[in-house]
Amino acid sequence: MNIVQFLEARIAEQEADILGGGVPASLTKALLAECAEKRAILAAWKTAAEAEGIIDPAQAEGTITVARRSMLNILAAGYKDHPDYREEWCQ
Repeated sequence: MNIVQFLEARIAEQEADILGGGVPASLTKALLAECAEKRAILAAWKTAAEAEGIIDPAQAEGTITVARRSMLNILAAGYKDHPDYREEWCQ
């Protein structure tokens, strides 16, 4: 599992919790919007990575690519207590 796959799984879990009634109804819309925004970040990464021939985010080189990878690192850091989290993703 790479960082993108990890994040996709965490976002899916978050959406399932939200839709399953795991959060107050007053927060549902905002939390689902946050999930959509995270998915947009992942989609932007995938598009850029594909254009640059990057398969593993750890292969990212160059200023712009590293900045894009940093977005993934920031998102993943929010899940650092998850058992599938890997510290090396955010170094």
